[in-house]
Amino acid sequence: MHCRMNLTFKSQIFFLVAVCLWGRVEANIDSEDYQVPLLPENNSSSVIKDSALHWKIGAANDALKAGFSSLASRLYLELMSETNLSYEIRPETILNLVTALISEGRYDEALQILESYPDRADSAYHLRQGLLAFQRGNRKAAEDAAASIVYIELSLSDQPWYYLLNGLIQEANGNQSEAISFFDQARDHSMTETQRAQFEAVSYRSRLVSGFADETLVADLKAKLNASKGERAGYQFARAYATALEQMGRKEDAILVLEEQLKYISVDERDLEDQLLLLLGLIAGEKSDRGKSAFQTLLREGKNRNLQKVGLLLLAREALANTPTNNFKLVLDDLIAQTVKHPLLDELYFFRALIFLETNRFDLAESDANSLLEQFPGSVLNNSAIRLLAYISWKRDPPQYRTTADYLNKLRAGLSAGRDRWHLAVLMADCYYLNLDYDKAVDAYNLAISEMPSGEGGGRLLFQQVMASIKAGKIESAIALLEDAKSFEGIHHLNRWKAEWNLINEMKSQGQINEAFSRLHNLIGESETVLIPPELKLRLMWLEAQLSIEVRQAEETPLLADRILNTLNDIPDHTITDSQRDQIISQTLLIKGQALYIIEREDEGRKVFDDLREQFLSAEPTILSYLFESRYFAAINRIVDAQQRLIAVVDRYPESKYAPMALWEAAIYAERRGLNSTYQEAVAILERLINDYPQLDFIYHARLRQADISRKLNDFGTSQLIYEGLISQYPQHPERYRAEISLADSLLAQSSQNPARIDEALAILERLVDLPNLPVDLGAEAGFKWGFALSLQENYLRSQEVYWQIITRFLMKAPSSLVFKAQGRYWLSRSIFELGTLFEKEERYEDAREIYKLILDYDLPGLTLAEAKIQNFSSI
Repeated sequence: MHCRMNLTFKSQIFFLVAVCLWGRVEANIDSEDYQVPLLPENNSSSVIKDSALHWKIGAANDALKAGFSSLASRLYLELMSETNLSYEIRPETILNLVTALISEGRYDEALQILESYPDRADSAYHLRQGLLAFQRGNRKAAEDAAASIVYIELSLSDQPWYYLLNGLIQEANGNQSEAISFFDQARDHSMTETQRAQFEAVSYRSRLVSGFADETLVADLKAKLNASKGERAGYQFARAYATALEQMGRKEDAILVLEEQLKYISVDERDLEDQLLLLLGLIAGEKSDRGKSAFQTLLREGKNRNLQKVGLLLLAREALANTPTNNFKLVLDDLIAQTVKHPLLDELYFFRALIFLETNRFDLAESDANSLLEQFPGSVLNNSAIRLLAYISWKRDPPQYRTTADYLNKLRAGLSAGRDRWHLAVLMADCYYLNLDYDKAVDAYNLAISEMPSGEGGGRLLFQQVMASIKAGKIESAIALLEDAKSFEGIHHLNRWKAEWNLINEMKSQGQINEAFSRLHNLIGESETVLIPPELKLRLMWLEAQLSIEVRQAEETPLLADRILNTLNDIPDHTITDSQRDQIISQTLLIKGQALYIIEREDEGRKVFDDLREQFLSAEPTILSYLFESRYFAAINRIVDAQQRLIAVVDRYPESKYAPMALWEAAIYAERRGLNSTYQEAVAILERLINDYPQLDFIYHARLRQADISRKLNDFGTSQLIYEGLISQYPQHPERYRAEISLADSLLAQSSQNPARIDEALAILERLVDLPNLPVDLGAEAGFKWGFALSLQENYLRSQEVYWQIITRFLMKAPSSLVFKAQGRYWLSRSIFELGTLFEKEERYEDAREIYKLILDYDLPGLTLAEAKIQNFSSI
């Protein structure tokens, strides 16, 4: 029969398990969260990823609608590589990417992407198939594809492209009037002003490449141009002649013809100048300096607002295609600064805001977007400007989630019901969640669910609503939502498990530990009758075993652990990977071994740990088993065994993240043994920590501890050097003041051999007390030691003044908000007793009595001693 642990000791072991799994090590050394088998990523990280995906979808769609095909294609290509792009969204992304690539003239890439579209009978597929066929010169295939399109099946954003395709086909067939009608309908059905300008550009560009010029036509147009020079018709022939030259591959000749005409254009024909400039830019190309110059001249001097809009779009599209160039920004600066307000000023503000946004100059982008909204309240770009402001708020560091949500809500108000409005509701809910406004997030997710378009999976939204309820502390609401989720087909089982996990932890944090454990039992019981994926069942069983330790029912844990291992044996290999299987086994063995130690079956626990270490030599649970054993042995005062386990971690796993933590604890245990030899051992262990892991943040604490131990060894010279080194090397470290006070202690300890050390210590302590930002506990300590150092010099009068200064400053005149820890209260009590003792030596008993009464008045340490002294004075 083994004896049972007493309750106090058993509590210590449960605490040590908690530290091993979830806690922190002394001196702010973090011990990372213990890995849960198959645990998905942190939920906030998941929300940020999902939000980023929605932002990118919205940005790409906006870029496409606005005619920024290069920017749109870049964003859509990034989306295609996203692993969390759902199967519902991917087909639409393919179509939009193909549209953007067609707009850019990247037909081969567009065709390759289109081949991955899943529904070949879809009218949207036939539309893009037709556009690509036409642009690649296969007019028959384009006509067949157009004939296969059912117009009513097309989305609103696809309808203008349908009219454009038919216009191009009719134009190529020589049916000019029908072509013009289709082109007009394409413009009329455009989603935005900038998209309308885009179709103008596509129409112009298509006319350049789809004609059938030959040498006879070129010669005829040249003759007509020469015959009509100086006449209005001559400029029209110049346009046709330049177009024909372009079709014949004589691009440079076409450019020279147009540049020559622009030199001599008369005042009466200035209305034709805009057309010539646009044609020149299209032939030269927006990537060329001549093309850019033509479009810039059109923007500065043009009269036709629609053609200017086309020029601006092409310049902006080129500038935003990759990394925005400063040249386009300078053009925008010049146009915005004109005395006479430019007719496209709202668009100029918007494009410059995009340039600023692309180069992360958020304040300037925000300023231009607000200028657009303030100066042009009726602009068609207002919604785009609001979306841009929302995106800026979301992109800031740190993100301004609440501001983003406000912008999104404002943007939603201007949209009719549909997918775009729903996307904004999702983003808004995510912003509230990430801003920790969980009550608002619950309502916002509910709104998003209510507005969800058909065909969308709402499982993530329902899960997020559950998570928001949990984090808002609304346990009953979360439970009700989860009960509903059982019949909600869209919610993923992993999401439900994550929600259950967080719900149970929230129940624990609210003190509902038994209820949490009971719910977990029910969930596992449910797995016997409801089809639940085996990996989910394993997670729940693991949580049950881990929770059994936390609820202090470790007697059950070994049996629960064995059930996990048996269940794992029944799961087919293809269900989980080998690494996941090993992770479950190793962590289950760790929990089982811990429980056996806790219930005093140490021999069995050691055998489980031996099995763990043999099967999984380098696994994290193996390392944690050594750490657990070290804390277990430390709790029962087997310090040497505890220290040996820690050194074993360092020797066997020097690259582990736990190795420096193990060295730190080994040094603490060596110091705890209290012998000069073990003090020296502790110093040596800390030196190993510093040398082997110099990049870690707690090196400062290791040096500080070395100095403190050196003082215990009466090696004050060494401690002084270490403290001085820390102060000079880390002048801004939060523990700097602790090092300075300790330096003063070392100096005072050397004063018997060198009285001058007292003056050095006094200078340090006096300066510390005068610092306005010194923590109050350290201020009380420094003040006491200042007064004590003065007493060493027998300067009792000044010592009394310092003690009184500290007492009045930190007690009698201190603001009510001043809160002392135990350490500060101890030093204040010491100051009172030292001052009282000095008064007693001068036989000022009444003053001493009043001073000692402060111990009672402020409930400071030493109440019994103070009462005894006060009682003694009554008989004097």
